[in-house]
Amino acid sequence: MAAVTNNTPVSNSIATSTRFTDEYDLKEELGKGAFSIVRRCIQKSSAQEFAAKIINTKKLSTRDHQKLEREARICRQLKHPNIVRLHDSISEEGFHYLVFDLVTGGELFEDIVAREFYSEADASHCIQQVLEAVRHCHESNIVHRDLKPENLLLASKTKGAAVKLADFGLAIEVTGEQTQWYGFAGTPGYLSPEVLKKEPYGKPVDIWACGVILYILLVGYPPFWDEDQHRLYNQIKAGAYDYPSPEWDTVTTEAKRLIDSMLNINPSRRISATDALKHPWICQRERVAGTIHRQETVDCLRKFNARRKLKGAILSTMFVNRTLIPSNRSRATTQSGSSAIKESGDSNSATIDDTNDIDRLSLEITKVTEQLLQAIANSDYDMYKSLCDPKITCFEPETIGNLVEGLDFHKFYFDTVLSVKASKPTINCTMLTPVVHTLGDESACIAYVLLLQYIDRSGQAQSVRTEETRVWHKKDSRWLCVHFHRSGMFAQYFVLFVLSTCTLISANDDLSSQRFRGHVLKTNGKYEIVTALATSYKEPNKLEDHVLATGFWDQTYNKTGWSVLEIQTLDNETNFDQAYSAGVLEGQFTRELIGYQWQNNIDDICTNKTEFCYYLKQFFLIQLDWMYTQIESYPNDEYWHQVNLLLIQLNGLIDGYNNTLRGPRKELDDPLSFFLFQVAESVGDLAGRLKVPDVPKHDSCSALIKILPNNSDIFVSHADWSNFRTMLKVIKRYSMPLKRTPMAGSTLIPGADTIFSSYPGTLHSVDDFYMTRPGNMTIIETTISNNNDDLTHNIIPISVPEWMRVVIANRLSDSGQDWVNNFFLFNDGTYNNEWMIVDFKQFTPGQSPRKGFLTVAEQLVTNFLSQDMTDTLVNKTYWASYNNVYFPEFRKLSGEEALAQQKGPELYSWKNSSRAKIFERDHVTVVNLTTMIHMMRYNDFKNDPLSKCNCTPPYSSELTIAARCDLNPSNGTYPDSPLGHRIHGATDAKITNYAMMQNFNLVAIAGPTSDTQPPFVWSESDFDTKVSHVGHPDKWDFGPFTPTWMLP
Repeated sequence: MAAVTNNTPVSNSIATSTRFTDEYDLKEELGKGAFSIVRRCIQKSSAQEFAAKIINTKKLSTRDHQKLEREARICRQLKHPNIVRLHDSISEEGFHYLVFDLVTGGELFEDIVAREFYSEADASHCIQQVLEAVRHCHESNIVHRDLKPENLLLASKTKGAAVKLADFGLAIEVTGEQTQWYGFAGTPGYLSPEVLKKEPYGKPVDIWACGVILYILLVGYPPFWDEDQHRLYNQIKAGAYDYPSPEWDTVTTEAKRLIDSMLNINPSRRISATDALKHPWICQRERVAGTIHRQETVDCLRKFNARRKLKGAILSTMFVNRTLIPSNRSRATTQSGSSAIKESGDSNSATIDDTNDIDRLSLEITKVTEQLLQAIANSDYDMYKSLCDPKITCFEPETIGNLVEGLDFHKFYFDTVLSVKASKPTINCTMLTPVVHTLGDESACIAYVLLLQYIDRSGQAQSVRTEETRVWHKKDSRWLCVHFHRSGMFAQYFVLFVLSTCTLISANDDLSSQRFRGHVLKTNGKYEIVTALATSYKEPNKLEDHVLATGFWDQTYNKTGWSVLEIQTLDNETNFDQAYSAGVLEGQFTRELIGYQWQNNIDDICTNKTEFCYYLKQFFLIQLDWMYTQIESYPNDEYWHQVNLLLIQLNGLIDGYNNTLRGPRKELDDPLSFFLFQVAESVGDLAGRLKVPDVPKHDSCSALIKILPNNSDIFVSHADWSNFRTMLKVIKRYSMPLKRTPMAGSTLIPGADTIFSSYPGTLHSVDDFYMTRPGNMTIIETTISNNNDDLTHNIIPISVPEWMRVVIANRLSDSGQDWVNNFFLFNDGTYNNEWMIVDFKQFTPGQSPRKGFLTVAEQLVTNFLSQDMTDTLVNKTYWASYNNVYFPEFRKLSGEEALAQQKGPELYSWKNSSRAKIFERDHVTVVNLTTMIHMMRYNDFKNDPLSKCNCTPPYSSELTIAARCDLNPSNGTYPDSPLGHRIHGATDAKITNYAMMQNFNLVAIAGPTSDTQPPFVWSESDFDTKVSHVGHPDKWDFGPFTPTWMLP
């Protein structure tokens, strides 16, 4: 259908006793669907032209008849100049006639590509008319549900003809702003996140579709696109769109902001049609919207039109074949639902309509099952009881006799297993791959895999999978569970939790001070791990036992502040076996500390942020899925091969932790478990991308590169700044002689041997501090902040995570420029840093460092700048980094320049910040290792004039090289929150120099500085009971530490 040429009403009631042909003359065919045909007609009494949609009701089911009546009822209510109007509805035996305005202008999108001039202001005028139509619908409590280009028509072919909204075949009647589940309906690329998640929805679904349409109007292609519908839906649910250059560079910021307000993944925060019409880009377009001709948009839109027309024709043909050819196949409905292609008016495009009763019942069963599982997770017996039949039967593997009846056992289970008062376990229940079979209207069966995740008494993260089946029956309009069957035993895990006498191993226990040796073996394709105390370890025969990897674990952090991990793989093994076995050893060795690390730093990421973590998971699922595809498409490419190896190593880590060796594989089971360890530093930036407030970003660091007098030596140093709860640190050494590719004859990677500071559960540094050989490079960074929200739109999941890009750059690079080139590939835009790549191959003691010795690179979301800074280092004799942006272009783009003017230079100026001036003043004092340690642990904040601020008291321990914000008075007054009292500061220092690089080692100091300040003691801190620090030493007062490497 198209737009109106005449708005004179003919009839507003259904004429069931009048034959259509008595009032109208039928003319030529205008379009055709599976069950209907559209023809031009002329009203005999007025000679006016209309379009008659003629539906063959003999082919319709009872449900289709109801939908037809609903469409007619809705269309009769809507009278607006931007809506195609229904003038008559006539029902006869075998046929139903809907008489609409005749449209002659065609589709809006087709008209645009035929125009000689098309600007941003024209797009504003188009979307304004669409929004006017939507506002009228919403004021009438009508939701269209199928807004898309095919349903946007022009009243006539004259210039400036009105845009008309057509096809209300999927429209529904709602009650005000209330939401509920109305069924899965719409067109894939325009569906909103809440519809895809099968959550209650309402009017905001139309606004989401308007946002997609506006995006296309501005650049000619959609914000979400993938040939694979599963990946498309994941993009939509994560809100994973961006504004790529160069086509979006000429679009005004106001237009992008309007799109953002429409494409908010939270429907409650999505703009309304009324408010959108008040947006400056709409109501003040002459002043705000761009007026240049957008030829690139027109060209892209032409291709977009051709693609959707072709796809729509194919899908319509599929529909006709599927509907007219009988099928004897039965179906079971899963949570994702089954969808049918439905004709959408006389359009060629395909629409999903999945609102049948079976699917509605399936959703009800899925939801009530989720409620029951949540009751288990919350130890809420009353809620659980309300969802169960009193005579429920169940098959419980952990009960005597297995089959039990009634709720007595359930009550015992809740009272003795789940309701642990003193130290209740954290439980998370996730239902995976549910399949629902409906048995009439009042009975149903659901089968699913239950993933149970919790922290046990030792602080270790545990996960258990079981298979369950539940039978539900509706009684007195309520669903009650009448039977369930569990194939695995998970209650025993919690029984052990309750009954075991094990307690947390404190930092002073003997077991935490032991050294362990271990090997990963492979025999007849099966993997095995052997570990024991180093003093009693029996060395295997590497040839006979087929050793893949050997390792050493020194868990003496209570004495030195550091644990030490060494992993060495054998160069005659495949890259895949090397990566996997390295991960297995680490997972097994560091199991205890991984549990502590999860409890202290990861477990609360999703606390009270259920919606955010859902979108976070969707983002990571899309990212992982894209990486899997790239790996499979380019198996011999050196970059994607290393991505593959990192995923395999991560799965090895998971298998070693779980003590279940499944062999090398890239696919991860859950992106919010061990993968979250790796990406934790990116979560704050992703929260900004998803517009979720109050999610902290990574903190800061200090770094110094210093040339000693007469070029006798060069020191490289780094101090990590973070929350003190992160202080369980591990110095790791991976000696993995990997080849660049899996192909025969491939050469050794430059970063085959790597030393780095790190944490339990992570395969990268996080701080970051790395030393590599044979590349002979040291790589460090300090974080820089992005305060420009407009840049966050460039964060997309079609990318490689930051932690992977760092490790791959370390492995594949032999120079600073190599590192920059490798790191910037497939940038995800998170965890923005200033990187310093120090190439010790370009230095000989007694001589000035040669070109390429120091490369500095800064990432600001997806923007990247780098430069060889060797000459600057030589001229100044030092290079300092302290979380301020160096490159002038980025200082302005990041918003830091504006912050310095607004809040002062102490924190926000590269040249005049407190740390910049301290390094400038004191770098000359560094003449040896002792003075370099003193420099990186320096904190005299009460006496140093450079630590002063407009505060009460007039100084802050944030404004120095090694911050100790815990020492700032809690009752002080501070103009900026980083200057105040918080559990934050420098948590270590790592130093290397030319001589240590030759011996491949470093000096490290753990914990907050205590050089001129009192040592940090948890039990004496006011944060002791507020911040999780399981497994930490109580007192942090450690000296310099150099690892003794046990492996060759």
